[in-house]
Amino acid sequence: MSLVLILLFFFISCGKKGPLKLDPPKLPVKIRTVQIRQVGTEIKLTWNYPTQLSDRKTRLERKKISKIRIYYASKKLPPKKFKKKSTLLLKLDHKKITAENNMFSKSIPFKTKKLDNKEHSFAIRYIYERKKSPLSPIVTIQTVIPTKPVTDLTIKKENKVIKLQWTRPVLNLSNKPIRHITGYRIYKKILKGPFHLVNKESVLREFYEDKDTGRDGEYFYRVSSVISKEIESEASNIVSVKVKDIFPPDPPSNLISFKSEDHIFLTWNPSEDKDLAFYKVFRKADSDPEFKMLADRLKQNFYKDTAVQKGKTYMYTVSAIDLKGNESKSSNEVREDL
Repeated sequence: MSLVLILLFFFISCGKKGPLKLDPPKLPVKIRTVQIRQVGTEIKLTWNYPTQLSDRKTRLERKKISKIRIYYASKKLPPKKFKKKSTLLLKLDHKKITAENNMFSKSIPFKTKKLDNKEHSFAIRYIYERKKSPLSPIVTIQTVIPTKPVTDLTIKKENKVIKLQWTRPVLNLSNKPIRHITGYRIYKKILKGPFHLVNKESVLREFYEDKDTGRDGEYFYRVSSVISKEIESEASNIVSVKVKDIFPPDPPSNLISFKSEDHIFLTWNPSEDKDLAFYKVFRKADSDPEFKMLADRLKQNFYKDTAVQKGKTYMYTVSAIDLKGNESKSSNEVREDL
């Protein structure tokens, strides 16, 4: 019996219609997004891995990634030419790659003269169970000689506010006058945690106030000069101060009231304290000798008082409480005759 007849008999006997379907291969797919920045004399690549293998069903297990390979070209190239002309710059053990907030990064140092208005292109692949992923998209950056880092960062604490101050750099790392600085980035960490960026928008002056001080511990800060969105200087000197939150929030402001037939509505400006926990509302009826707490643990900056009676006069005030339980002074008072 021929092989064809045997196979035909097998399919018929198994109730199959059509050829046997094979499972799709389970291969590593390419990294989709790579971010690139220049920090001082280093170029920093940041990426994340796909969540699935090529069959789109099997989850990628990061513990099975063994190596990272970084490819480099000294100018911008289209993908086909990059594959031919780029060089394998680094072979890295994946276990030694820095990870933060589920993102992986590698900083690559360059000599200062290699950064003077130069183009640099990179792509990444990884080894998963001895199988190579395709190359990631190519990322390119136009580098410059960065400014010298800030060296005179100072710190001062005034109640709940930490104030930083420094001097504007005027030279780059080649001791030439800098053309421009677009602002500064402020980095902060508490105790032994990692530094993280504090300001979403660049600080435009050589001064910064941090009001997010609701956690006890030692606060560390550093500053970088921003040349462009993708380029910043090396970090400044690090300054620190110990914080213990014993200071109450600022009192709520602009408390106002509106009356209706069966309720009185209160609203006020929200507190600007970063560690605000909630508000308390106090009320005093015309027959009461003093204010009594009416509502506690309010997250919103408004309140509707429905426990009122016609013909009575009511007065209200509000306070703010932070995460440490420190309570502010009372807001302004309002009065309503119902």
